[in-house]
Amino acid sequence: MRCWPLVTMLLTTTALAQALTLQIADSGCAGVIERYRAVQANDLLMGHVNKSVYAQIKHEIEEAEKVCTAGQDASATSMIRASQSRHGYPTSI
Repeated sequence: MRCWPLVTMLLTTTALAQALTLQIADSGCAGVIERYRAVQANDLLMGHVNKSVYAQIKHEIEEAEKVCTAGQDASATSMIRASQSRHGYPTSI
């Protein structure tokens, strides 16, 4: 069975997701939200989170993004921290 193309694709995708995460600006709540979004996209792609949990987290990210856009940096960051904690992700932002 040839699984090298799949393994290569997964490793390349993971490396790309990590590079994108590193390139995201570290600017307040917007940066926190984008990093969490990138982690979620990667976890979904790698099969580390199921689709229903991903949908819930995606909704939580979107709600935090609305609060961030309204200029409430601390509240949006707190919402992301709460989501991370709820779903078992490290909360050190």
